[in-house]
Amino acid sequence: MTCTEIDVAAPARPAPGRHRRSGAPLERARRVVVAAVDGRELLAEAGGLLQRLHGRRIPLEIVFAAGGDLVPWEFARCGLADVPRSRLGLRRSALASCDDIVLAALSEVVGFDPGAGVGLLAPGPLVARADRDAVASAAARAARAYKGDLVCTMPGIPSTGAFRGYLLTPGESRRKAYALGPGASSVEMFAC
Repeated sequence: MTCTEIDVAAPARPAPGRHRRSGAPLERARRVVVAAVDGRELLAEAGGLLQRLHGRRIPLEIVFAAGGDLVPWEFARCGLADVPRSRLGLRRSALASCDDIVLAALSEVVGFDPGAGVGLLAPGPLVARADRDAVASAAARAARAYKGDLVCTMPGIPSTGAFRGYLLTPGESRRKAYALGPGASSVEMFAC
């Protein structure tokens, strides 16, 4: 698995012809299971990557830990309407103590003998976000248990750590902006 590094000081929209980057995270996976706190946050941080994986016919399945909105119209606008999504319905404030429940749900989705090629996508940890930490911890434990590749999403450009950027194609950027609004980023950050 590789990520494409980009210069974080580069403009968000480079010159025409420089949009396509090879080596998107998890594009070599046979199947990808996504652990997320909620749908809007997932699309903001990885909507373009999910479009790319789905377009390559890599089976995706998403597990939302928190209750609330599944935002089906936003997923439809990103071209992800037919991706299976399930919701655990946990309160965000309770997620810090519920990582075992999230792990159990991920185990059900991954399967108890998934074989090679399973990738997991999860939120990266953030200061003062115990809900993200719990989901990230459960996904990391699932990745270790099932020998899957783990990639973590990050909002914005992190100041520390080994993060890499994935530059969205113009089509991915358009669909993401259509779903989330004009402020949607055309660069997504991942820890690989």
